[in-house]
Amino acid sequence: MKGGVIALIVVLVIIGIGIGAFFVLTGSSETVAYLNIEGGKVQVDKGAGWEQAADQMELKKDFAVKTLDDGQASIVFYESDIMELQPNTEVKLAELVASHVAVSQKSGETWNRVSKLTGTREYTVETPNSVATVRGTGFGVNVSEGSDEILVDEGTVQCSLPDKKDFKDITEYRSCMVKNGQLKEGEITKEQLIFIRQRIEKEILILKMMQLRELWKNKMLVGAMKKRYNLTNEDMKQFIEEANSGRRDLNELRAKIPVRLQSLDKIIKIAEKIAELNKRLQMIDQKISSMQ
Repeated sequence: MKGGVIALIVVLVIIGIGIGAFFVLTGSSETVAYLNIEGGKVQVDKGAGWEQAADQMELKKDFAVKTLDDGQASIVFYESDIMELQPNTEVKLAELVASHVAVSQKSGETWNRVSKLTGTREYTVETPNSVATVRGTGFGVNVSEGSDEILVDEGTVQCSLPDKKDFKDITEYRSCMVKNGQLKEGEITKEQLIFIRQRIEKEILILKMMQLRELWKNKMLVGAMKKRYNLTNEDMKQFIEEANSGRRDLNELRAKIPVRLQSLDKIIKIAEKIAELNKRLQMIDQKISSMQ
């Protein structure tokens, strides 16, 4: 009897190890927040003062990030939402939970894209003068001395004062100016629209970096692609690029793999988002032409 119990325990352990190994091979770990450094000097404060930041470093709640005069960086939240930091910008990660990301922007200029690739969450950018709250859109926040300007690409951004008692819902191609405790809504200018276009182009580059990051996470996916299409590591980068431009079908690859790979699902979602943003660029080009 005792031997039978031991045998059962051994079998259960083996099954448990097998299930764990299966999820390691087919699953995809999620990084809550990480930093891309695109150029120049970028610093991070983990709570003990400013130090040089590292590309791809993971960020945690209450970490602060600062770009210097030549600094260019972006923060990716939950492998979905992107905050681009322009030079001379300082932000602090005030809240990081699956249902809500909140960032305090002390100074400078950010561009934010809430993509909903890994679920819908509330996303808030709070400055000394204003609060911008969304669940899915692209918007910019520019903090200058005593005033803020919020630009909206698409969707709706709730623009409010810090006490959140007074607010305006700002829709696409419009802006919200916050100054002296007052909210003023207006149309964006042609120059601002060109700026938005540039930010979307940058977003697309970041999304492509996210795809490759996801690809290298999963050895099973890499092996399947190499075997199916006779690819080298360098070839796989080109393969993903061709998928983003519609010359390859990632869904065909998914159909050929006998198990569902979360990494491939993520890469496909990002490709769909890239296609959506490319259409957005065409719409903005038409808008710019109409403003000439």
